[in-house]
Amino acid sequence: MVLSDPESGRVLAASKGAVALFGYSRDEMLELTADQLRDKNGRPSAKDGTVLSVELSPSNIELCGKPYVFTFVNAIPPLAELEKRFRLMVESSTDGILLTDPLGRMTYLSPGAERLLGVEPGELIGSPAMARVHPEDARALKRPSPGETVINLHRSIHKAGFRWFESYTTNLAHEATIGANVTNFRDITERHEAEEKLRRSEANFRTLIERLPTATLVHRAGRFVYVNPAAVAMLGWDRPSDLIGKGALAFVHPDDQESIHQAMVQTTTSGASGSIEVRMVRRDGRIVNVEGKSVLLDYDGEPTHVVLANDVTERRELFARMAVADRMLSVGTLAAGVAHEINNPLAYVVANLQILASELPKVLYGEGESRFSREELESVLNDAQEGAQRVSAIVRDLRALARSEDNANTPVDVLHVLASSIKMTHNEIRHRARIVQSYAEVPPVIANASRLGQVFLNLLVNAAHAIEDGHADANEVRIRVRADDARVYVEIEDTGVGIPASVLPRIFDPFFTTKPAGVGVGLGLSICDRIVEAFGGTISVTSKLGFGSTFRVALPIASKVSLAVAEEHPMPTQPRSRILMIDDEPAVGRSIRLLLAPDHEVINATRALDGLARLDAGEHFDLILCDVMMPEMSGIELYEQLELRYPAYVQRIVFMTGGAFTSQARDALEKLGAPRLEKPFSEAALRRAIAIVSPPGDVVTTASSAGMSSTR
Repeated sequence: MVLSDPESGRVLAASKGAVALFGYSRDEMLELTADQLRDKNGRPSAKDGTVLSVELSPSNIELCGKPYVFTFVNAIPPLAELEKRFRLMVESSTDGILLTDPLGRMTYLSPGAERLLGVEPGELIGSPAMARVHPEDARALKRPSPGETVINLHRSIHKAGFRWFESYTTNLAHEATIGANVTNFRDITERHEAEEKLRRSEANFRTLIERLPTATLVHRAGRFVYVNPAAVAMLGWDRPSDLIGKGALAFVHPDDQESIHQAMVQTTTSGASGSIEVRMVRRDGRIVNVEGKSVLLDYDGEPTHVVLANDVTERRELFARMAVADRMLSVGTLAAGVAHEINNPLAYVVANLQILASELPKVLYGEGESRFSREELESVLNDAQEGAQRVSAIVRDLRALARSEDNANTPVDVLHVLASSIKMTHNEIRHRARIVQSYAEVPPVIANASRLGQVFLNLLVNAAHAIEDGHADANEVRIRVRADDARVYVEIEDTGVGIPASVLPRIFDPFFTTKPAGVGVGLGLSICDRIVEAFGGTISVTSKLGFGSTFRVALPIASKVSLAVAEEHPMPTQPRSRILMIDDEPAVGRSIRLLLAPDHEVINATRALDGLARLDAGEHFDLILCDVMMPEMSGIELYEQLELRYPAYVQRIVFMTGGAFTSQARDALEKLGAPRLEKPFSEAALRRAIAIVSPPGDVVTTASSAGMSSTR
């Protein structure tokens, strides 16, 4: 293992295995960079110049707020060594390994198998395997189909009598290199006898579960009759007696009690429930996420529900952080494309503003003849405004994707989210394939817009990466949207390399990836699967090697809801107001002052402290426009001062934000409920906000610099 600096490549730490593998001393390793551990062709090499046969698995990590590169270096042994190792593993295994031909005759027994059966080497070769099995057990043995693995529990002949064995048999008779059934088995006589005793002895059962780290809760008729120490600790109580006799549902979050009730019904009718995740309430009121399943067992002579549960709160939080990290990684992957989409409109916005700046003196003061007609100048201005709106829309899409604070599932327009994702991935796809869209009109779905955008972004990028760069005319990324009575289906199909059938069942597993080391960590599809599952939907894939893959996302329809549609209202007519404008960007203040003139008087301040000083000096304002994030004193801190000293103004403040504020500020804004303008905003939006906090005919007066009283 090697830890290095991502900027300089300097080796910061190396394990003993890495030092031994590369042949340097530890001090020599720490004087090198990662590049110096490779030869001129970029291959890993030892100190003496020997090219190493290794597999490198680098990962970007963060320690104490600083980035590092952490690399696993795994030596790859040659084939002969692998064969030798495999033979040693087989021959040294304490488990028995047995091969039987299609007629059931034994063709190979490992030394461990002969030892477990108590026979001499080679003694059983050619004899029927079933002859060794107890007659009562032979009739119940399961026989596997080609490629299938079955588990059997049976007695077999031993020189000391019959003993119990657990066997795993895989039918590989169809495989040319094996052509036999492969059975791994172990002697479980002692374990089997112990299990029989446990089933007969409740005391032993209680001892076992009390030592389990897994929380075990036993309830009958909805009330706890037993809890183990792990369950007591999970719920924050002191003793099992604190919980015995209490209702099980009383410790479950009200919104999840119906899920628990359904699990109880399933356990009662079928003997066991599937694994479910619910929220439980600790003694101190803290919510913990618990994953568990229940079985129906005999306890004290009566059928009883036994629940095995684990606190997965930290796992959920870790997954949430990983999902955000994956979302940021997606944004980083698309950075070049996003920059391209921003720079295009920005290029003509800058050019048009330069044109206007050069022509303005000619138009206003007659300083020479303008090169452009009035219509051309209007067109230049309109184009600049349209370009700025395009940049604003791109930033808004990025901010929606990056937003992590909103976890609620609400009615979402799939086509709108999909359109944003396609725009963001356009530059990634356009050099590889043409985008072909086929959409039907579909209703809103229950989802979270930013997380759904993350899913589409991942699938679109994966579709692009499945296609070789430079063949855009010959390839397509096809996007189809349709719906039935219950679900909306989004299909993303590529004409790329496809996915091998052998790995297809694993592609949604965490950390599984077919990409080269360093390209991906195998979390994207796993996170997509978890996100879609949280919406109540499903994600599936079909693929054919050499012909491409199709991912299908099925999302539940939002019943009897309609999406809110933004309406443009005419700007209200307002009496002239005196407005205190606080923003640490002087240009923003100047723009707002010019935008509102001559309808309103705008007094600019670049510090919240300066604005507060004006109030202390006795100046009166009808409302305050204030940026959220500022040095020295933030907009939230100013609000808190207003609450203490000038409470009338807390209803007359409008916050402005560029979106990059802390989670604490975000929570405070939500709690305050004050109007908020997302930069950049239009004149209409600004005037509507002013109208909301400053109705016609309503004025604010402050008594004195001491802030004795305020009226509205």
